[in-house]
Amino acid sequence: MSINQPFFNALILGYTGAVGSALLEELVKSDKVNGIVCLGRRPAAYDHHKIQFVQADLSKLVNHLDAFSGISRVYCCLGTTMKQAGSKEAFKNVDYNMVVDAANIAKQAGVTHFSLVSAVGADAKSKIFYNRVKGETEKALEAVSFDRLSIYRPGLLLGERKEIRVGERIGAAILPFIQWLFPTRFRSIQVRTVAKAMLLNSIKTDEGLEIIFNDEMKILAKGL
Repeated sequence: MSINQPFFNALILGYTGAVGSALLEELVKSDKVNGIVCLGRRPAAYDHHKIQFVQADLSKLVNHLDAFSGISRVYCCLGTTMKQAGSKEAFKNVDYNMVVDAANIAKQAGVTHFSLVSAVGADAKSKIFYNRVKGETEKALEAVSFDRLSIYRPGLLLGERKEIRVGERIGAAILPFIQWLFPTRFRSIQVRTVAKAMLLNSIKTDEGLEIIFNDEMKILAKGL
């Protein structure tokens, strides 16, 4: 049986992205969250007394073990695209290396709950490079053996983005008319819904591995 944690300190990676920025806003608003460490290259989009910015090169997270001190929840919203990364190697450096490094350091620091934004097609055996890397990342995190590992696999993410992703914009325009043809896990979902689900789910003190798809995220989000 799950119970609610009275309050906790959190660390978020990828807080400038679509899901990450929405999640940061939800963490700030929550009375369950004492403090939030934003670990990355640049400060968050706004200031708040709960937020502590720690400038870091995410390819050298081993130098920032102290930032994880006193943290019980880590939310990892890191992710890029092949276009942004420029090569498969650079893509994997962000979506695999940085994520797995963060998980290992979090475990070393005593973090009990790690949450990851993955993708609906994640599969370590997939022939599609993107899906394969996402799946390999999930498998690597399972091996870290957190008390609790929450993996979120949203469908097409809808919401404001700083960068223009032409493919996603086309998909977002077309999908509402055809998505009834697909299983619900492959349908679109708002980034705010994912963020709310991540916060509410992490307030509970369940244990073990959980993989969460669109339907459950939407149910969880209604609790906020």
